[in-house]
Amino acid sequence: MNLLETLRSPSVQTPNWRGQWARIWLQPSVFSAQRFLIGLAMMDSTGLCDFRLITGTEKFGCIYGDAGRDLVDQIITQARQALATAREHHTPVDARTLPPGVTIDPVGMVADRSPTQALETALVEAEIPMEPRPELVKAPRFKSRPADEVVAEVLDSIRLRMKLDANTLIRQDHFGDEKHTGMVNLVRPHAAGMVVSGWYANSQRVQLEFLLAANMVESYMAHHKKTGEAAVFLLAPTVEDGLSAKQSQEIDDALDQIDYHLRSRNLRSAVRNRVDDLAGDVAEWAKL
Repeated sequence: MNLLETLRSPSVQTPNWRGQWARIWLQPSVFSAQRFLIGLAMMDSTGLCDFRLITGTEKFGCIYGDAGRDLVDQIITQARQALATAREHHTPVDARTLPPGVTIDPVGMVADRSPTQALETALVEAEIPMEPRPELVKAPRFKSRPADEVVAEVLDSIRLRMKLDANTLIRQDHFGDEKHTGMVNLVRPHAAGMVVSGWYANSQRVQLEFLLAANMVESYMAHHKKTGEAAVFLLAPTVEDGLSAKQSQEIDDALDQIDYHLRSRNLRSAVRNRVDDLAGDVAEWAKL
């Protein structure tokens, strides 16, 4: 499979689970029409798959006082036990299985990798007003870095790890003609490799950089008639570097998609999130 064929391959994975999502309501008094949203649930045709209830009842204390809040605590505890049992046995849930005052209200269809993943998405997008707001911790913001800077940091780590052995390994070697030139930065007697930056938030950009490096190394190997194991080593960011969970997962999926094709071409590939780990992979490859 060449570069264009790989990029044309579908990257959207088919959902493995389909079902319904539902809201869970609490009506503390049968004599009042007032009810409160206290949780969400995921169900399929056979029963309850997963659920989440509020973890604190402070706001009920403001409405009903301490005595009323104690009653709400008891009802939610009973509801949590009933829902946990239904989830364990994957059985349906209705008014007969829930404590008085608690109802479950199906809303619509949903599809995702799993009911738990669907629930996590729903919890982000469907606000539960009675859930106590956690203290906001400002998430780190992803900062792009020049590719040369990322590659230089990895190469410095390789030099530190391999010491004198790195002097012959880390070497830029250009090849080609006046119209088409290329460069690799790791050269062994019978093979070549590339340390490349994947420090981007866009999964397609990371995938493209990886594939371009792979093609560059293969072209260099063919040009110099080297028969060893070619290699590409890519440093990628994570949520700790400011990526969202969705961005991080999309990058992982994009790289997993091409991993098999690269290995089938006798090309070693390594993707790491830590500079030292990637340097270790390079050192291991260099000693083969």
